Amino acid sequence: MYVISPIAYWSNIYSAKTFPIFSSHLFMANGSRYEVLDIIGSRFQLDHGEYAKKGPLHMSTFFAFTYGLGFAALSATIMHVLLFHARDILDSFHGNKKKDVHARLMKNYKSVPTLWFILILVINIALILFACVYYKESLQLPWWGALLACFMAFAFTYPIGVIYATTNMVTKLKISFVINRKLVLVLTFCAIFFNRNQV
Repeated sequence: MYVISPIAYWSNIYSAKTFPIFSSHLFMANGSRYEVLDIIGSRFQLDHGEYAKKGPLHMSTFFAFTYGLGFAALSATIMHVLLFHARDILDSFHGNKKKDVHARLMKNYKSVPTLWFILILVINIALILFACVYYKESLQLPWWGALLACFMAFAFTYPIGVIYATTNMVTKLKISFVINRKLVLVLTFCAIFFNRNQV
Protein backbone atom coordinates (compact mmCIF):
# COMPACT_ATOMS: atom_id res chain seq x y z
CA MET A 1 0.00 0.00 0.00
CA TYR A 2 2.58 2.51 1.13
CA VAL A 3 4.91 1.59 -1.72
CA ILE A 4 2.56 1.14 -4.66
CA SER A 5 0.38 4.19 -3.92
CA PRO A 6 3.25 6.73 -4.17
CA ILE A 7 4.62 4.97 -7.26
CA ALA A 8 1.21 5.14 -8.94
CA TYR A 9 0.81 8.75 -7.83
CA TRP A 10 4.19 10.00 -9.03
CA SER A 11 3.81 8.01 -12.27
CA ASN A 12 0.51 9.86 -12.77
CA ILE A 13 -1.44 6.67 -13.48
CA TYR A 14 -5.06 7.55 -14.34
CA SER A 15 -4.21 11.25 -13.83
CA ALA A 16 -3.45 10.57 -10.17
CA LYS A 17 -1.63 13.89 -9.64
CA THR A 18 -4.89 15.73 -10.27
CA PHE A 19 -6.14 14.48 -6.88
CA PRO A 20 -4.55 14.32 -3.41
CA ILE A 21 -2.54 11.18 -2.77
CA PHE A 22 -4.29 10.40 0.55
CA SER A 23 -7.97 11.25 0.68
CA SER A 24 -11.26 9.46 1.20
CA HIS A 25 -13.19 12.13 -0.72
CA LEU A 26 -14.53 11.79 -4.23
CA PHE A 27 -13.39 14.15 -6.99
CA MET A 28 -14.34 15.43 -10.41
CA ALA A 29 -12.00 15.01 -13.37
CA ASN A 30 -10.53 18.50 -12.79
CA GLY A 31 -9.57 17.67 -9.18
CA SER A 32 -12.34 19.60 -7.40
CA ARG A 33 -14.51 17.90 -4.78
CA TYR A 34 -17.43 15.92 -6.16
CA GLU A 35 -20.72 17.04 -4.65
CA VAL A 36 -22.45 13.69 -4.29
CA LEU A 37 -25.73 15.25 -3.18
CA ASP A 38 -26.08 16.83 -6.62
CA ILE A 39 -26.51 13.43 -8.30
CA ILE A 40 -28.96 12.04 -5.74
CA GLY A 41 -32.65 12.61 -6.33
CA SER A 42 -35.32 13.44 -3.77
CA ARG A 43 -36.07 9.75 -3.16
CA PHE A 44 -32.37 8.89 -2.64
CA GLN A 45 -31.97 7.43 -6.09
CA LEU A 46 -29.22 8.09 -8.61
CA ASP A 47 -30.17 10.85 -11.04
CA HIS A 48 -28.63 9.72 -14.33
CA GLY A 49 -29.14 13.12 -15.97
CA GLU A 50 -27.18 14.96 -13.28
CA TYR A 51 -24.56 12.21 -13.21
CA ALA A 52 -24.07 12.55 -16.98
CA LYS A 53 -23.60 16.34 -16.55
CA LYS A 54 -21.10 16.08 -13.68
CA GLY A 55 -19.19 13.11 -15.07
CA PRO A 56 -17.79 10.02 -13.37
CA LEU A 57 -16.42 9.89 -9.83
CA HIS A 58 -12.67 9.84 -9.24
CA MET A 59 -10.77 8.67 -6.16
CA SER A 60 -7.37 9.38 -4.73
CA THR A 61 -4.69 6.80 -5.45
CA PHE A 62 -4.59 5.55 -1.87
CA PHE A 63 -8.39 5.22 -1.64
CA ALA A 64 -8.56 3.33 -4.96
CA PHE A 65 -5.83 0.90 -3.88
CA THR A 66 -7.53 0.45 -0.51
CA TYR A 67 -10.69 -0.70 -2.26
CA GLY A 68 -8.81 -2.94 -4.67
CA LEU A 69 -6.74 -4.54 -1.94
CA GLY A 70 -9.89 -5.02 0.14
CA PHE A 71 -11.30 -7.25 -2.60
CA ALA A 72 -7.97 -9.05 -2.92
CA ALA A 73 -7.82 -9.58 0.86
CA LEU A 74 -11.24 -11.20 0.82
CA SER A 75 -10.17 -13.68 -1.86
CA ALA A 76 -6.91 -14.29 -0.01
CA THR A 77 -8.79 -14.87 3.25
CA ILE A 78 -10.97 -17.56 1.73
CA MET A 79 -8.07 -19.28 -0.04
CA HIS A 80 -5.80 -19.11 3.02
CA VAL A 81 -8.43 -20.69 5.24
CA LEU A 82 -9.14 -23.41 2.66
CA LEU A 83 -5.46 -24.21 2.09
CA PHE A 84 -4.10 -23.99 5.63
CA HIS A 85 -7.04 -24.61 7.97
CA ALA A 86 -9.41 -26.92 6.08
CA ARG A 87 -8.20 -30.03 7.93
CA ASP A 88 -8.62 -28.37 11.33
CA ILE A 89 -12.10 -27.17 10.39
CA LEU A 90 -13.18 -30.63 9.25
CA ASP A 91 -11.69 -32.23 12.37
CA SER A 92 -13.52 -29.78 14.63
CA PHE A 93 -16.85 -30.59 12.98
CA HIS A 94 -16.20 -34.32 13.49
CA GLY A 95 -15.13 -33.82 17.10
CA ASN A 96 -11.58 -35.07 16.46
CA LYS A 97 -9.88 -31.83 17.42
CA LYS A 98 -7.62 -31.85 20.46
CA LYS A 99 -8.86 -29.47 23.15
CA ASP A 100 -6.60 -26.62 24.15
CA VAL A 101 -6.36 -25.39 27.73
CA HIS A 102 -9.19 -22.89 27.28
CA ALA A 103 -11.55 -25.50 25.83
CA ARG A 104 -10.74 -27.87 28.71
CA LEU A 105 -11.49 -25.13 31.26
CA MET A 106 -14.79 -24.30 29.56
CA LYS A 107 -15.95 -27.93 29.92
CA ASN A 108 -16.53 -27.14 33.63
CA TYR A 109 -19.43 -24.85 32.68
CA LYS A 110 -22.80 -25.79 31.31
CA SER A 111 -23.09 -25.13 27.57
CA VAL A 112 -25.75 -22.82 26.15
CA PRO A 113 -28.28 -24.91 24.20
CA THR A 114 -27.89 -24.69 20.43
CA LEU A 115 -31.64 -24.15 20.13
CA TRP A 116 -31.25 -20.69 21.71
CA PHE A 117 -28.86 -19.60 18.97
CA ILE A 118 -31.12 -21.03 16.26
CA LEU A 119 -34.13 -19.21 17.71
CA ILE A 120 -32.26 -15.90 17.87
CA LEU A 121 -31.11 -16.38 14.26
CA VAL A 122 -34.61 -17.19 12.98
CA ILE A 123 -36.17 -14.27 14.88
CA ASN A 124 -33.54 -11.84 13.55
CA ILE A 125 -33.96 -12.99 9.95
CA ALA A 126 -37.75 -12.75 10.31
CA LEU A 127 -37.45 -9.18 11.65
CA ILE A 128 -35.09 -8.23 8.83
CA LEU A 129 -37.49 -9.63 6.23
CA PHE A 130 -40.41 -7.84 7.89
CA ALA A 131 -38.51 -4.54 7.86
CA CYS A 132 -37.52 -4.94 4.20
CA VAL A 133 -41.08 -5.76 3.14
CA TYR A 134 -42.95 -3.32 5.39
CA TYR A 135 -40.52 -0.41 4.92
CA LYS A 136 -39.86 -1.22 1.27
CA GLU A 137 -39.91 2.41 0.09
CA SER A 138 -37.50 3.60 2.79
CA LEU A 139 -35.02 0.72 2.90
CA GLN A 140 -35.20 -0.07 -0.84
CA LEU A 141 -33.89 -3.60 -0.25
CA PRO A 142 -36.04 -6.43 -1.64
CA TRP A 143 -36.63 -9.50 0.53
CA TRP A 144 -34.24 -11.59 -1.57
CA GLY A 145 -31.50 -8.98 -1.06
CA ALA A 146 -31.94 -9.32 2.70
CA LEU A 147 -31.63 -13.10 2.42
CA LEU A 148 -28.52 -12.67 0.25
CA ALA A 149 -26.96 -10.41 2.91
CA CYS A 150 -27.73 -12.99 5.61
CA PHE A 151 -26.31 -15.82 3.47
CA MET A 152 -23.12 -13.87 2.72
CA ALA A 153 -22.68 -13.05 6.40
CA PHE A 154 -23.10 -16.72 7.26
CA ALA A 155 -20.67 -17.82 4.52
CA PHE A 156 -17.92 -15.32 5.42
CA THR A 157 -18.11 -15.45 9.22
CA TYR A 158 -16.01 -18.61 9.54
CA PRO A 159 -13.11 -17.62 7.23
CA ILE A 160 -12.94 -14.08 8.63
CA GLY A 161 -13.18 -15.49 12.17
CA VAL A 162 -10.26 -17.88 11.55
CA ILE A 163 -8.06 -15.05 10.26
CA TYR A 164 -9.08 -12.82 13.17
CA ALA A 165 -8.41 -15.57 15.71
CA THR A 166 -4.96 -16.41 14.33
CA THR A 167 -3.66 -12.97 13.33
CA ASN A 168 -5.85 -10.45 15.22
CA MET A 169 -6.55 -8.75 11.88
CA VAL A 170 -10.06 -8.19 10.55
CA THR A 171 -10.76 -8.53 6.85
CA LYS A 172 -13.38 -5.98 5.88
CA LEU A 173 -15.58 -6.54 2.90
CA LYS A 174 -16.23 -3.83 0.37
CA ILE A 175 -19.81 -4.27 -0.78
CA SER A 176 -20.95 -1.84 -3.44
CA PHE A 177 -23.73 -2.48 -5.87
CA VAL A 178 -26.70 -0.48 -7.00
CA ILE A 179 -29.89 -2.12 -8.16
CA ASN A 180 -32.15 0.09 -10.25
CA ARG A 181 -30.40 3.33 -9.08
CA LYS A 182 -31.32 2.70 -5.42
CA LEU A 183 -28.56 4.04 -3.21
CA VAL A 184 -30.09 3.41 0.23
CA LEU A 185 -30.23 -0.25 -0.76
CA VAL A 186 -26.43 -0.43 -0.48
CA LEU A 187 -26.52 0.99 3.04
CA THR A 188 -29.29 -1.39 4.10
CA PHE A 189 -27.44 -4.37 2.63
CA CYS A 190 -24.21 -3.37 4.37
CA ALA A 191 -26.00 -2.82 7.69
CA ILE A 192 -27.45 -6.34 7.58
CA PHE A 193 -24.26 -7.94 6.33
CA PHE A 194 -21.75 -6.18 8.57
CA ASN A 195 -23.84 -6.43 11.73
CA ARG A 196 -24.31 -10.15 11.18
CA ASN A 197 -20.62 -10.61 10.36
CA GLN A 198 -19.11 -9.08 13.48
CA VAL A 199 -16.48 -11.38 14.94
